[in-house]
Amino acid sequence: MLQDTAASQGTEPRHLMDAYLAGRCDAVALVDGWLTAATAPFAKRLGTDAADALQEARVATLQVFRSQRFRGDASLKTFVWQVACHTCQHALRRRSRALTLEEDLDARPSDAPSPLDGLLRRERHDRVQAVLATTSPECRQIWRLMLEGFSYREISRQLGVSEGALRVRAHRGRKGVAKLMQGRHAHA
Repeated sequence: MLQDTAASQGTEPRHLMDAYLAGRCDAVALVDGWLTAATAPFAKRLGTDAADALQEARVATLQVFRSQRFRGDASLKTFVWQVACHTCQHALRRRSRALTLEEDLDARPSDAPSPLDGLLRRERHDRVQAVLATTSPECRQIWRLMLEGFSYREISRQLGVSEGALRVRAHRGRKGVAKLMQGRHAHA
């Protein structure tokens, strides 16, 4: 029986991964326990999406095990925890983007906003649109895809660039837009 020991984590991770992929109950229970424990700290912030994040972590772990991407730099338990934590962080970012997108693009009036609130919201939207219009088409496309909830991996595949290059472009785009927004805000 596989146990949560140094032997099952450090010296024989390939054996545990093979047992997990074969569906052995003890291996599945051990890895699922790690995933459940790793996703638990995110449950409150994820709310109703917590169960979905745990399931996404299970799928991601299965994909990682199948592709044999585990290099053995850390224990298998640590690696599985990283996969789970990254999955939860991605779910939080996706949820945050969805909430931000709803706030910025929701055309329905709220519960009786003041005329000033409506004017300020329109001005902010117009400023953002004006700044985005000055950016490159590629930058606007990256922003649009990010706001739609796509991950860096998905966007990099769509644009045909490496994920690292995409992250650099997104970072530079954010810095450029922030600088332009500050300049416009100072002149307003």
